Amino acid sequence: ADRTNVILEVSFSQMSSILETSISNGTTLKLEQEIDHLIVDKNKQRQLMEKAPLKDYFRDFALLQEVTKAACRQICGDVTVVHTAQDISPFSVTSFYTAGLKLGLVDEHQ
Repeated sequence: ADRTNVILEVSFSQMSSILETSISNGTTLKLEQEIDHLIVDKNKQRQLMEKAPLKDYFRDFALLQEVTKAACRQICGDVTVVHTAQDISPFSVTSFYTAGLKLGLVDEHQ
């Protein structure tokens, strides 16, 4: 990844550790399982539409997205997420936001 002008970099393992210590052990695993479940559901929908399954990297990016949001919420006490489009494609990485909501790691108002 391009690191031009980066002033702070936090690794995935550090963010995951925040969840494990501030919420409970197994929080990252629960997120992984929920994301895996969503991928299965989304791929079933795509199959019905005669579309190719989601690429493998969707899992990594969705997990990175949700762990980061949840950990930042723990660090800061709140988090505001802004999307560049009002309509979120059901097959975008952004659409995996429902994993964090379902597990109570972020609130809908955020």
